[in-house]
Amino acid sequence: MTETMTETITQTRTNRWAAAVFYAVCGACLAVLTGCANMSLEEIKPGTSTEADVRARMGEPGRIWPAAGNAPAGSRVFEFSRQPYGHTAHMVDIGADGKVTALRQVLTAENFKNVVVGMSPEAVLRMLGKPMAVTHYPRKEETYYDWRYLDGRQWDNSRIFYAVFDKNRQLVSTGSIRDPDLDPKADPYVMFRPMQRQSQPQKIRGSHV
Repeated sequence: MTETMTETITQTRTNRWAAAVFYAVCGACLAVLTGCANMSLEEIKPGTSTEADVRARMGEPGRIWPAAGNAPAGSRVFEFSRQPYGHTAHMVDIGADGKVTALRQVLTAENFKNVVVGMSPEAVLRMLGKPMAVTHYPRKEETYYDWRYLDGRQWDNSRIFYAVFDKNRQLVSTGSIRDPDLDPKADPYVMFRPMQRQSQPQKIRGSHV
């Protein structure tokens, strides 16, 4: 093994150890922040809470989606995502009368089942909210959208759900992997993520594409 390669592996492992320490500290912080966020969410009551209540307790939405499907004209969906570092994304349905009709945490294994082949990036973004990262691979003409979520209640249950789109912007596959940042000892030359099979990707973090 060359000296350069050894230095690269050492630096990569050092970076991952740093990431592990970062996650350990953030785990405690996120528990507090999540508790505060949950308190705010618990104050939002469908049928009685208003748009003003939502903004007062949750702040400005990251994105406002227009009504879809059979929703009454004038209805909207407020998106509150904690990507790229958090694990949740809430969608708040606001009726034409300005009252909350529904509140949903959308980054769940159950909801991921609704992400099916043939969907467009816009349709998936409407369903899951802002991704933690968007990575394009020119050679394969594929684009990966990633969302961080918890498959359980603890920070070390962190996983990445990904959706793969082809050059025609149609969904071709999905999957879920353990969050790579939780494994600082992993060999950096092992392909722990499907999107690492291509070299020189073009990455745009936290992007609505």
